[in-house]
Amino acid sequence: MRKGTNANMNSLRIGIIGARKQAQGIGQYLARHLAACAADVRGIVGTSPATIDEARGTLQSQYGLEVRGYLDMARMIEAERLEAVAICSPYRFHRANLQTALEHRQHVLCEKPLVFDPDRDDVVDARQLVEGFHRERRVLMVNQQWPYTLPGFDRCYPDVRRDSPLQRLEMLMAPAHDGITMIPAAVPHVASMLLALAPVDGQLENVRCSRSGAGQLSVDFQYVHDHGQVEVRVCLVYVQQQPRPAAYAINDCTVARRIELPGYQMYLQSVGQRPSDLARQDAQMTPDATDCVPLEDPLRLLAADFISRIQSGRNSTQDNARLVQNVGIVQQIYEAALRLLITDY
Repeated sequence: MRKGTNANMNSLRIGIIGARKQAQGIGQYLARHLAACAADVRGIVGTSPATIDEARGTLQSQYGLEVRGYLDMARMIEAERLEAVAICSPYRFHRANLQTALEHRQHVLCEKPLVFDPDRDDVVDARQLVEGFHRERRVLMVNQQWPYTLPGFDRCYPDVRRDSPLQRLEMLMAPAHDGITMIPAAVPHVASMLLALAPVDGQLENVRCSRSGAGQLSVDFQYVHDHGQVEVRVCLVYVQQQPRPAAYAINDCTVARRIELPGYQMYLQSVGQRPSDLARQDAQMTPDATDCVPLEDPLRLLAADFISRIQSGRNSTQDNARLVQNVGIVQQIYEAALRLLITDY
């Protein structure tokens, strides 16, 4: 057993594509969480020997993970006899990485968005990939962490989701990108929350985009489904430093994510402002025990769910439909923003 992997004879053998920290560091964080969930993290793929050495050094020094490095994804899968891969490469490489994973019958946990290419029909690409993984009985999941925070919301507002259907959803996100590229970076999270709370296969109507200030973009639309409609507002704010502000409101009841450093303890805090108001305030208020609930890291919960689904053989048709619908929502909002804001970019 290699140091730090918590590996045993029955551990899931997994590799990471894109383990070096550039913007968000999702690859190295997923490697840590997957190993903590008893997966055997065996290898990583990088773009050069230098970046591979950097990533291997970080994983070893910070998390005690000893992995081998590769320049080729297929070579890593074959050499390490992998069962699963975490695709944490930039989204322009996702489609090719997913196709390679499918050809090698790998389970996949992919960074969001699943696919995004302004020159292609992303919905068609997503549907083909999702159907392919389903045929092969391989689990395909995307890094959609925010639905895992809903139990925390319920502790802040015990009656809101129980007593009435979703009528309004507002979400503040702060991606590490400016301009229209904020949409593929952040909107998949908003879409995942919407599809966790409302029926799948609804339609977006009346999509409106506006610049609300320097480095800020707002998107409003209605999500119309068979049982009604949801008013949705997305507030995107360009923030370079971490931890970045984040908040959401369900039927006008708002929670803000608070992060206590240096331990990176997360909280959900009930607040009286709308998420769009929080974009103009200090996003790192000190948690108050009277209105905060501790929040388990949703990325760790996602990693644990991924492993659980593989072990149990769960490959939900409903979850697959959400993956395709999520891609469609991102594509529609991006196209609307491109039409309405092209003079700004």
